Amino acid sequence: MSEQQTAMRALTLTALIVTTPGAPAVSFDVGEDVELKFSGRLMLDSKIATTDPADTRDFDVRRARLGFGVEWDDWEFRVRANFPDGELGLNDLRLDYEGFDDVGLRLGLMQEPFSMVVLESSNDLTLMERPLPAAFAPSYNFGADMGTRGEYWGARIGAYGPFIDSPAIADPDDDYALTGRITGTPWRRDNLLVHVGGALSFRRPPDDDEVDFSSDPESFLLEDLIISSRDAEETDDYVLTGLEFALRANSRLLRTEYIRADIDQEDDEEDDPDAGYWGYYVEGNWILTGERRDYSTSNGIFYGVEPERPVRLRSLSSPLELFTRGAWELAARYSYLNLEDGALEGDRGEAFSLGLNWYPTEYLKLMFNGTHIERKEVADGTESEALIQTRMQVYF
Repeated sequence: MSEQQTAMRALTLTALIVTTPGAPAVSFDVGEDVELKFSGRLMLDSKIATTDPADTRDFDVRRARLGFGVEWDDWEFRVRANFPDGELGLNDLRLDYEGFDDVGLRLGLMQEPFSMVVLESSNDLTLMERPLPAAFAPSYNFGADMGTRGEYWGARIGAYGPFIDSPAIADPDDDYALTGRITGTPWRRDNLLVHVGGALSFRRPPDDDEVDFSSDPESFLLEDLIISSRDAEETDDYVLTGLEFALRANSRLLRTEYIRADIDQEDDEEDDPDAGYWGYYVEGNWILTGERRDYSTSNGIFYGVEPERPVRLRSLSSPLELFTRGAWELAARYSYLNLEDGALEGDRGEAFSLGLNWYPTEYLKLMFNGTHIERKEVADGTESEALIQTRMQVYF
């Protein structure tokens, strides 16, 4: 049996389980004030149409992840690992403490507090991949941070670095960094919410290493059209800046971010200039069935969609009724990334995506995306590709 057939059968079996009455248990009380939690996600991507027939990777496992956590009193320990290729890759390995009023502490391997769309769980994405400017955002890193919140705002700041070097860490960040983010909701009513935010990250590569950036073309299955900075920059330090805005009106949500990287060259000579790269995106979604994405004040992010009328196979009166249940969502996004700065050669890229999502149950999601991606190079001109892709996702 092929890898594709095995994955499809596993997903089908899981889908049957989660669409029957009685959701799978994901947490257990094992003693007084002690709770065990389990989480997981499986994402299978397929490409069903493309303008480049030579690009032949039509199916792959995007994510296969399991997580475990234990909560007791004001403490929580969690670990999450990826293994899509059969190799262990840790994403989270941290200890949280919430014993202070409105203040939380974290220690371990975690995401740095930068960018609304990057901090959002991959389970909750409105389109299959994050936008192009996510290339600037830090990856998982070891460190310690502190978060606090008020009624209408939240903030987090921390210090991070490659203090532990292990092949078991999935895509680690190699920089030493001081990163902070603050968000707020200056307007918040039952039917209208306005989110604003900003983040700064002061970063130092180890041993004055080179700094470069690259972004996948908003598709896991495309094997070319990588957008990258051509001239790697040797630097003592650089700064990431992010600005955020979101407007939620009932079941509609509009979001945008601007992210910039300013790299301070070791030499300020004319032939070795500083670099400034930047990008932005604008994304909107509309849940046609009336649900809305909840908002976390402390984290400054929006959560996923839980259908008000989930599919339950045993209660369906006809096959047609299957598609009148669950939640349906439309999404669209334009994103732009500029990795060229004057004498420093690099790519510029833009992508436009349309999406339709169906949430049959709280644990199952089907995504349909159409994407057009364009890369502009100074020397080689413009390349572009369009594709239609799908994702079948099970998560808990």
